[in-house]
Parts: sequence; C-alpha cells; structure tokens
Amino acid sequence: MLTIRDEQLEAFERASWKKFEQSQLGHVREYFPVDHAVLGGDRATLEFIRAGIERARAAGISVFGDACRYVDLMLSLGTDFVIDPQLPWAKALIDDESQDVSTRVDLLHAAALAYIDRVAGEDGGHYLRAVLRARSLSYEEASADDGDDFERSLRALCARLWPRKHREIRGDPMPRFLARAIASSERDGMGEPGPRMIYAGLMFLLGSGFATDPLHRWATAVLSEASSSGHARAHSLFDAAKDHLERTLEAIRSSGSD
Repeated sequence: MLTIRDEQLEAFERASWKKFEQSQLGHVREYFPVDHAVLGGDRATLEFIRAGIERARAAGISVFGDACRYVDLMLSLGTDFVIDPQLPWAKALIDDESQDVSTRVDLLHAAALAYIDRVAGEDGGHYLRAVLRARSLSYEEASADDGDDFERSLRALCARLWPRKHREIRGDPMPRFLARAIASSERDGMGEPGPRMIYAGLMFLLGSGFATDPLHRWATAVLSEASSSGHARAHSLFDAAKDHLERTLEAIRSSGSD
C-alpha cells in the first residue's frame, strides 16, 4: 500500500495554495481592476492575496472557492471586514458554529452582496458620489469637530459623505463604531478634536481598520511618522487620502474606458 508522509502532504498543500494564488491574481485583474490598479499592480496584489489566504485559512476556510470569495470581500469591504463594527452581521455569520464553514461563507457572501447593493448601488453610483464628495471637502470641513459632542459631529460628517452607508450604522452599530474611532485615533496619536474627525471619517469611508490595511499602505506610512504631532499628522493623512481618492477615480475612469 502506498504510504504518503505528513511532509509530502504538507508540500502538496503548499503547492496547491501557490497555484491558487496565481489563479486568484488573474481573478482580481479581471473582476477587480480598480483595486488591482490602486494596489499598484501584480506584485502588491499578490502580497495582498497571500495575506488574504492566511486570514481565510485562520477562519477555517480550506476550499479554494470559499477562499476566493473571502478575498473578494476583503477587497470590497476592507481587510478587517469581519471585525469592523460597521459590519456586525459579518462577524455574526463567520462565527456561527451551527453551520459548516462553506455554508457560513455562502451566507456571508450573500449578505455582503446585498449590503454592497444597498450602500454602493448596483452600478456603484452611491460609492462614486461618496468618493467625489470626500475629494471635494476642504481640511477645515473634514475636521469640523464639536469637542463637546464628537458623536454629533461624526454623524453629520458620515451623513454628508455617504448617506446610504450612514443609514446602515446610525442605529445599533454606531456606539461600537464611535468607541473604536475614539480608541484607534488616540492609539495613533490623533485623539484631539479635529484630527480625530479626519481619522474617524476615513474609518467610515475606507473601513474601520484602514490604518493597518494593506489596501491603504499610504495611511500606514503616514501614521508611522512618530515625530509628527496630531495636527500635522492629520494634515498629512488628509493629503494622502486625497491622493488615494484621485488614484481611485483615475482607475475607475480607466476601467470604464477599457
């Protein structure tokens, strides 16, 4: 009887996932051309895919098709979408041990598509308008913060930027989102009124984990500048975000003209 050692099985599994990485790269090029362009092409996209596979496997996903959909959702909703307080349904579905893993991914994917239709629009029009609104804001407008009522200021900014998405979080998710915005902005040296609004606004627009998301390396780079003050960092982050939005719009235009 043929005997296969554990080392052989591990080597075979590694080779299979390596092959999947390449097929997933082609998938992203075809179906997520804007993200592929904004990430910076094949090399950075492949790094993102590898990180996505690690997260998928940590969630118990072992089937390539399920891993593909998980990485797709990371691109669409942010790398940390399953723990984003703006998306409480995601964590509830992926942690539901009453279902097998593939069923969880099925339910998660269906819920995410319905959510994307609601907030981005079937043609992406709501999302595009949100990007255009964010790009048009001045620093003074984006950082407007009533120091005595941060929640009211944040709600006003979210409703102005992306009304459809604001509807999704203005109820039960808002307290957890607000708490994370306060904690994360303080962690990254931007807890003062003004800077925290810039930070929280980007959490709302890009995902609550944007500061460490491989999709937004520009943000990680700005926030790693330990010598800058909160206000200086906020200005740098705001300028870098504007550049990111311009690249996103350019990628959308290029994708539409193909």
